[in-house]
Amino acid sequence: MILSLAWIGFVLLSATYAAAIGLPGDHFKALGKHLPIALGPVVAVAFAFWRLRRETILVAFVSGLAIGATVLLIRNGAISLIAGELAEPDRAFLGHINRNTAGLACGLLMISAATLLQNVVLQKPLGLVFTACSAAALGAAIIFAELLLISLQSRTALIATGIAAATWFGAQLRYASGRDASSRRYRYAAIALLAALVIVCATNWSTMTQRFGGLMTVAVGIGRSLDQLGASGPDRLALTALALELIQQRPLLGWGPDVSRLPYLFAQTSGVKSLTQFHNGYLQILVNFGAIGAVLMTALLVAALRAAVRYPGSLPAAPFSGALAITAYITVSNITESVLFVKLAGASAMILIALACMPAFSRRLSQQPAAN
Repeated sequence: MILSLAWIGFVLLSATYAAAIGLPGDHFKALGKHLPIALGPVVAVAFAFWRLRRETILVAFVSGLAIGATVLLIRNGAISLIAGELAEPDRAFLGHINRNTAGLACGLLMISAATLLQNVVLQKPLGLVFTACSAAALGAAIIFAELLLISLQSRTALIATGIAAATWFGAQLRYASGRDASSRRYRYAAIALLAALVIVCATNWSTMTQRFGGLMTVAVGIGRSLDQLGASGPDRLALTALALELIQQRPLLGWGPDVSRLPYLFAQTSGVKSLTQFHNGYLQILVNFGAIGAVLMTALLVAALRAAVRYPGSLPAAPFSGALAITAYITVSNITESVLFVKLAGASAMILIALACMPAFSRRLSQQPAAN
C-alpha cells in the first residue's frame, strides 16, 4: 500500500514538474494511463473488507473482459472482416481501433472465454441445457476471436496469445495430474480445446505467418549502432534508438506522464514521427519517469508478486489458469507494445494485482478483532 501511494504521488508530482518546466505533452490529461495499476492494493483492501471471494471476483472479472472485448470487436466490424466483406489488404485498423488494440481484445477474449468455459462446464454446471448452451456460445467465441486475430495479422498479439495459451494449458497440469474422474475431465477438456485451436491455426497458417517475414529485416538491423538506426534503420529500431537517446537526456525523472509528442518532435524519420508511443512498455516507463519512476514501479510489481507467492490462497482450476494466462499475455505484449497504458490492459493489471494482494489484507483484517 505504501508503494502504491508513493507511485501515485510520484506520478502527480511528475505531471506538475513537467508542466511547470514546459516539457512537451498534456501531462495531467495522461494521468489516467499511469494510475490504474497503482490502485491494485487499494482495490484489494476494498475486496478484503467486503469479504469477497477471490474466485467470485475472478469469474466476474473474466466475464466482464469477455463481454467487453466482444462488444468492442463487433462494434468495429469484426464480423465483416471474418466474413470477408472488408477487402482492404492492410489490417492496420479495425473500425476506429488499431490492429494492436483489436489484437489485445482478441487475446483477452480467448483467455476469458476459455476460463469461463472450464468454469461452466467442469466446475459449476447449472443444468444440462444451460451448460450446453454456454459451452456452445463460449466455444464459438474462442474460435471467433482466433479467426479474427489471424485475419488482423498482429504479430505481437499472435505471439502473446500463443504464450498465454501455453501458460493456460500448463496451469492445467496442476489439476489434471491425478487419476480421479475430475482430473480426467480437465485433461479431456484441455486436449479438446487445444485440438480446436491447432486445427484453426493449421488451416490459416499462411495468413498467420504473412507478416512475420518482416522480422528478419529487424533482426539484421540489431547489430547496427544507435546513430545508424536513428537515421536509416527500420521504424521500430529507430524508435528504440530515439527512446534510448531521450532517456540519456533525462535519466532520473524522465519527460513526464505524456510522451506522445516526443517522436514527432525529435525523430529523424517520417515513419517514426507519426507514432505516439515507443512500442515497448518497459522502455517507455524510463522515457516517462526515468530511473526513479522505473524503480518505484518495479518495487510495486515485486511487492505484488511477493504477496501472491507468500499468500497464495486456494483457487479452482478455471480462475487460477485464467489469471496466470492474462498475466503472461500482458507481460509478453508489453515488450513490443506500451500495453499497460491501454485502459483495457491497465484495468486488467489492476485487478490482477488486487487479487494477488487480497490474501494478505484478508489475513490482517481477520486478525484485527483479536488484536483489539
